[in-house]
Amino acid sequence: MEELSIDAYRDQVVEILDRSPLFHGLQADHLTEAADNATLLRYEDGEAITLQGEASDSFFLLIEGSASVLLESEDDSPPLRLAHISPPDSIGE
Repeated sequence: MEELSIDAYRDQVVEILDRSPLFHGLQADHLTEAADNATLLRYEDGEAITLQGEASDSFFLLIEGSASVLLESEDDSPPLRLAHISPPDSIGE
């Protein structure tokens, strides 16, 4: 995971916030304020964003790329894909 400066991506983040069902309808200055209070993170392909059993203290909104929700098996079989999400989908509470 890499933390990025919001300054370089503010317009893109505000655009995605406006498309998100959770933020759509907010005034432009409120969307910008939300973006300015966010932490922008970049994850590598295959890197876990969050894991079952971890504290649910974060909320993630996909800005670009995609993510899969996987259920790991208890044996050696491959994980089961429960969902595939893309911008402006969100993860967490």
